[in-house]
Amino acid sequence: MSLNSQILNKILRYCAYRERSEKEVKTKLFSLGCSNSDLQDYLNYLVENNYLNQQRFIESFVRSKTNSSKWGKTKVKHALRFKGISDENTINEVFESVDPELYLDNLKKILQKKWLELERKNDPKIKEKTIRFALSRGYAYDEIMQVLPSFGISSKS
Repeated sequence: MSLNSQILNKILRYCAYRERSEKEVKTKLFSLGCSNSDLQDYLNYLVENNYLNQQRFIESFVRSKTNSSKWGKTKVKHALRFKGISDENTINEVFESVDPELYLDNLKKILQKKWLELERKNDPKIKEKTIRFALSRGYAYDEIMQVLPSFGISSKS
């Protein structure tokens, strides 16, 4: 195994900066001029030296998107699939570690912000637009209906 030290140094810095998916690393390696024949050698090196770890990437990604970006589970799962992660069991396992109270609190915060924005505009379809907004952020309909009563809205009709 003879790895180009210039490519190796660049990919090590790339992986050390933040957690990366295997798909992101492959794309970066190709952009650095890595050949198909050497690709697996670089990936093996990164995994063996703990620069590339799928479980750690999923945990970091889920934590980041649920806490900072306030995304719902559906949107996070779609983003992970886009990043080349298809292991549903691991993804569901990581979501079990997300604090349910914090998760619903995030939903309340984004709904409250949207609700106030629509309320100022005297929008007659405020409930529908608020629900649609939360759905677009990746929250499940039943989670939204669970939170809506805290705004004085009936979850019926």
